[in-house]
Amino acid sequence: MPVKNGSKFLSEAMKFISQNILPNDEVIIVNDNSTDNTLELITDWVRGDSRIIVINNHSSGLVNALNLGLQHCTNNWIARFDVDDAYAFQRLSKQRSLISPEKVAIFSDYWVVSENGKFLGKIPSGVTNFGVRISLLHGRRTPHPSVIMNRDKVLKAGLYKLDEFPAEDLGLWLRLSTLGEFCSVPEPLLFYNLRASSVTLTERKLAVIKRNHLIKNYFMKNDRFLITPNEYYDLVESYRKLDDGFERYLIFCSEVFLSRKYVIVPKEICLNMLWSLIYKSINKKGFKTYFHIMHGVLLRWWLRKSFTKHG
Repeated sequence: MPVKNGSKFLSEAMKFISQNILPNDEVIIVNDNSTDNTLELITDWVRGDSRIIVINNHSSGLVNALNLGLQHCTNNWIARFDVDDAYAFQRLSKQRSLISPEKVAIFSDYWVVSENGKFLGKIPSGVTNFGVRISLLHGRRTPHPSVIMNRDKVLKAGLYKLDEFPAEDLGLWLRLSTLGEFCSVPEPLLFYNLRASSVTLTERKLAVIKRNHLIKNYFMKNDRFLITPNEYYDLVESYRKLDDGFERYLIFCSEVFLSRKYVIVPKEICLNMLWSLIYKSINKKGFKTYFHIMHGVLLRWWLRKSFTKHG
């Protein structure tokens, strides 16, 4: 957990972390050049718990702080925490249950919460390896503060990259995707606090540009994502077991549709997706909802075409 001037959030962060960790866990806190009383509060925490380790970042910037923390971790799996976000009780126990030799990272759904505590909406994750990989193309369903990741694979992938900031997490996920499998817990374990001072708001335009560059660069070096029948039907079956599975399926289909130049869809699967969208939308939600969905898809397509045409 990197912390820069996070003293007003530390007491809550301590509570959430203490709820989640086990006796053999370690907590690496990187004090990123704080000028408030962050270091004093963390030092008090250390005195009461030998599992807490504090490191001072003598460089500057989030990427350096993240890499410094990773390099001091000794356990096989590393969980990211952000000081100003909240977490569900037993977050880590639910993610630990999905650990297996082929996994490189495990995410979760998350709630977006406004600065005044209002719930703005739930972001569903991709659940299966293929669902998560497809979601990388839009970069909104693999929340950085909720991930647990395989230490050896992260080191092999080259840690976070300074030249990928402020999309340093996406850069790491893309490199990790070539080293193993992703998955996610299909329930919200993170309450992501949207603040006016957060990097994701102040650097939004640069993050979008960097994200698009990273995705383009990835596919210059790697083959496009091929949707195989096994992966597709595994995803469909996984979603069928969930109460909100159809909504997740709709999101998956829209991501495939909007990322056609990066995804290869066999004809059989393409036809199945179209039939599912038409039949199941009408069957589950009625004609009105179906036409609202189609209107949204067509409107987004028209807007993208218009922006491209007019620069």
